[in-house]
Amino acid sequence: MASSSQFSPVLAACPAKDRAEGASATSSGTFGLHSVSMSSSNRKIWKSLLPPVSPNDADKKCLVLDLDETLVHSSFRPTDNYDFIIPVNIDGTIHHVYVCKRPGAEEFLIEMAKYYEIVVYTASLSKYADPLLDKLDPEGVIRYRLYREHCVQYEGNYVKDLSLLDRDISQTIIVDNSPMAYAFHPRNAIGCSSFIDDP
Repeated sequence: MASSSQFSPVLAACPAKDRAEGASATSSGTFGLHSVSMSSSNRKIWKSLLPPVSPNDADKKCLVLDLDETLVHSSFRPTDNYDFIIPVNIDGTIHHVYVCKRPGAEEFLIEMAKYYEIVVYTASLSKYADPLLDKLDPEGVIRYRLYREHCVQYEGNYVKDLSLLDRDISQTIIVDNSPMAYAFHPRNAIGCSSFIDDP
């Protein structure tokens, strides 16, 4: 049986909702079609995590979605009912992550994209989240992706600060299974039950 230390590099790429650790990880890139990357973890110098609203989304509200335990559940060991496997390259070693989609997740994304500008805001690193979202969202309806480095450290937790999105806060909703993730904006939040597996 594998020890927990064997999985520590992989665990580091996934959300640390229950662990107090620094948000030192960074990634590089530009706005692109889906992803947003910033190298600074200093909240004070962030002007906006997102570019201006696209003309196609001008009349839409902004829907911010969590990833792990909200849209999917991931495991480092094979399960009987996983939907797909994603490779995560950490320190030159490929680790396989088994992903189970929340029932109806893809259909939900497609339907919500008709009415909302969709942003996935995760406490995971992009090296894990990007290949997962590529599989989960083959239609490309998720407009932007935000990662761990875009979260704010608060009392040992990663908090998703909606004020950094440069969107009308009164027209922004976040759906997340972790109350700490939306601690700065509880009135904008819809809490959901944690999805651990598909019964």
